Amino acid sequence: MTEASWLYLHFPRLQLECQPTSEAPLAVVCPQSLKIRQSNQAAQAQGVYTGIGFALACTLCDRLQVQPYRREKEVHALHQLAHSLYQQSAIINLFAPQGLALHIRPMLTYYGSLSAYWEAIRQCLTKEKVTFCAATATNPLAAKALATAQKANSEDLACPPLDTLALVYSDLPEKEVERLHRVGIVTFGDLRQLSLSELSVRFDKSVIQYIKQVLGHSRVQLASFTPEEYFYHYCELNYASSNSHIISQWLPHLLQDLEVYLRKRNQVTQALTLTLYHYQAPESPLRVSAAQGQANASIWMRLLQVKLDQLKLAHPFYAFSLKAEPGQTLSPKTDLFDQMGAGATDDLLNLLKARLPSSAFFWPTPANDHRPECNATDTTAPADSTLCLRPAFLLARPQPLTGPLSINAGPERITSGWWDQHPVRRDYYMAQDKRGRELWVYRELISGPQSPQWYLHGYFS
Repeated sequence: MTEASWLYLHFPRLQLECQPTSEAPLAVVCPQSLKIRQSNQAAQAQGVYTGIGFALACTLCDRLQVQPYRREKEVHALHQLAHSLYQQSAIINLFAPQGLALHIRPMLTYYGSLSAYWEAIRQCLTKEKVTFCAATATNPLAAKALATAQKANSEDLACPPLDTLALVYSDLPEKEVERLHRVGIVTFGDLRQLSLSELSVRFDKSVIQYIKQVLGHSRVQLASFTPEEYFYHYCELNYASSNSHIISQWLPHLLQDLEVYLRKRNQVTQALTLTLYHYQAPESPLRVSAAQGQANASIWMRLLQVKLDQLKLAHPFYAFSLKAEPGQTLSPKTDLFDQMGAGATDDLLNLLKARLPSSAFFWPTPANDHRPECNATDTTAPADSTLCLRPAFLLARPQPLTGPLSINAGPERITSGWWDQHPVRRDYYMAQDKRGRELWVYRELISGPQSPQWYLHGYFS
């Protein structure tokens, strides 16, 4: 075991376990061979096991529900598992559709021992609630063959030597295994005793190449896993439904995964999109947003639940997906009192945006007019302002100034309004009075000997 460099994880029931749990007997059938590929516990209790024919399975269990085997569904679920395991293991290789090969040796420096490393992997898989078989070996193909023969969900990695393992657990086609059996080659140890030059006369190149790789004579070509830059999860139901609240059973787990995903990257996301897929109708997207970005699973659950409560489906849906917008780095607060109390306001705004249509919201937006009285308008979408600093409170009518002031910034010259018979020609300043208030003041640009008048136009918060 100490010489092992690779850990292989085999997931024999991945299609069944990547969808909502069913208490009814359920099996996955291969459309080509009409044999059972996977079955749940209820089906196994009726005698429906992997490898038996579809007709026999229906005879054994008259209430059996069946699904066609779909490789792409397992591939997607395999990527989800790789994402989860990426926090425990740095080098993961995909063996689609049902396996992952993890490079052990680089991780031993971090974990200290193989047992500690395996315990971290096993805890992660237990949390994901998947059936797995595991084994270690000196190369990934040997580990795969050993894992395929292992007992499911074993707590240790003890396994027999590769040489004693039967070739039925190899990646060789069934036809090639039968040909090897006819010449007396039954185990991997039998392969090791023969010359590859002798085998190459009877078998094609693909068989010889596999034998070289599994016995360690040739390197294995691997498909490295690279995590996505955004969070996405797709799930299919056991049957189509018009009840959108079924999703509520899965959302807490998915949102918890999202929170872990974001917090480990020190990120927040500003929007989630929950999409429902229909057989004979366009998909139904539900979008919720958080103004300042959010990672908390309970807050996102509350916002999505509001959307689901309002949803009325015209067509049943068979699947749903949850996607988060690319995360934004969570900036550390540099001020002890920075945005104190803003969290409750943000939560209220997010909840209102989830309950009300977008047309119910108006945002102050800069208008194409430099006059302070006319340079803002209300729109249904927020916009980034590129104007200079403006006061939080603007007076409806400018007031004449009396008393001394301290000028802090300025001037900012505004000459505009000539097109609507209300022209202004002013120099604006940021000033402070003797009470410490931050003021926005201006003076008129007047031609002639008279002194310009000063006015107060707003207060900075």
